[in-house]
Amino acid sequence: MLKHTKSTITFEEIEMLSSNYILRVQGPTKQIEILKTN
Repeated sequence: MLKHTKSTITFEEIEMLSSNYILRVQGPTKQIEILKTN
């Protein structure tokens, strides 16, 4: 499980990741948890 530590993520990064990963925003800190799907 990868943790995304940057304060911002671009739409392009989300598009690139979303084919192989599930992105989940956690809690009041809006931390993004990245789960690999394959």
